[in-house]
Amino acid sequence: MSRSDAEIRFVAIAVALSVLLVGAVWCVDYLPTNDGPQHVFLGYASRHIDDIDKGYGRYLEPNPALTGVGFDALYGVFLIFLPWRPAVSLVLTVMTLLWAWGVVALATSLGGRRRWLGLLGFATAFCWPLYMGLFSYYLATAIGFWILAFTFRVEIRTARHWFILGAALLAQVFCHVFAAALTGATVALICLWQAPSASERWRTLGRLALAGAPAASMVLLTVGGHTSHGGSSWSFLQRLTFVGRCFVSGPGWRCWPVVALAAAGLGVTIARGQWRRDPRQAVPLLVGALALVIAVVAPLHLPTWQFFSPRLLPFAVILLALLFPADRAGPAAAAVLTTYATACVLWAGWYHRDLRSKTADALAALDLPLHRSRFRLDLSLSLAPGAWGFLDRAVPFATPMFNIGPLYAVAHGGVTTAIFGGDPTAHALLWRKTLDQPAPPIPPLGS
Repeated sequence: MSRSDAEIRFVAIAVALSVLLVGAVWCVDYLPTNDGPQHVFLGYASRHIDDIDKGYGRYLEPNPALTGVGFDALYGVFLIFLPWRPAVSLVLTVMTLLWAWGVVALATSLGGRRRWLGLLGFATAFCWPLYMGLFSYYLATAIGFWILAFTFRVEIRTARHWFILGAALLAQVFCHVFAAALTGATVALICLWQAPSASERWRTLGRLALAGAPAASMVLLTVGGHTSHGGSSWSFLQRLTFVGRCFVSGPGWRCWPVVALAAAGLGVTIARGQWRRDPRQAVPLLVGALALVIAVVAPLHLPTWQFFSPRLLPFAVILLALLFPADRAGPAAAAVLTTYATACVLWAGWYHRDLRSKTADALAALDLPLHRSRFRLDLSLSLAPGAWGFLDRAVPFATPMFNIGPLYAVAHGGVTTAIFGGDPTAHALLWRKTLDQPAPPIPPLGS
């Protein structure tokens, strides 16, 4: 098979997987996620803040958040011409395709005929951050793959390249600060590694500082703005299970092959030793290995940030997996990767249908012709007893019915008491300083 025929075959398979990806999103009218309802509410309420019938403006006020609003911005565009549920599905479609094709672009930019490894983007598109409802972080991570692909492929040299890079990093910070910090650090390492001499490295450092200044300023303005969360204690073995379970999630055949590929990529790259001369191997190796170690040893929660360590896993695992020399395996590797990606997407579609059927009763009342404009009692539901038993779930830590209240506030109006409205750096709406009535207490967790 000629090179052009192989490329056509790859594109055809990637397009087919894209169709499957879209089908897995639209096979349900709403995909239940952990924090998703909070972001759905904030995005919807911020566009209807002056609607008296909804009552949002009685308790909330607009806030020009600096970061963490990537989902909100995209969702707001689609709300102009769509009801809220299809608007959510369309945002998820755009985000998952950006993720999948971003990994394809990154794999291609690393050279060595690694394009077939790009199919890992489709295999991992429906992953733990998405099911947890970390929508803006997920979107920012997908954008990060594209930024890294651009940096590797173009080899930043001209003023136009630096401007594009700076603008892209600024847009990523707007989406989510954590993913932007990871991307920015990786980009800096790429550019410095590619500099041919010590003097050029100093000039590159200055250009990096200039191009990244707007994004870095936004990062500094958001430090300390997150809500406090309690810590938790996990054994080292449990932390190791996070690597697969808190990235791709699902059954073992789905979550562990990409981790095994990352381990193989790490080992083979170190053994071959070519990374010392090739920044396209050195940077993914160093960043991926460091991020993986931190993800395993760092606390699950920081005092000011919930679910810190799993957020490192997409970059770590993807970067290391893309180092694997799949081109040496030939057609067999292409067949295995295609099968794996197809199975992962099909499982996601089945999981979405199963999850939606299990939550049908809890969500059925969304379609009732009810109207509210004041505080609503916030109740949290769970799919089964033991909803707070974390590691035995298909998606660890995910409780899709925990934040169900904000969905009903979107459908019928009114405001629940437990919404994301306390962080001026990351929330599109904030509680008004003076309310026209006292807020009812938030029921205990699991009630």
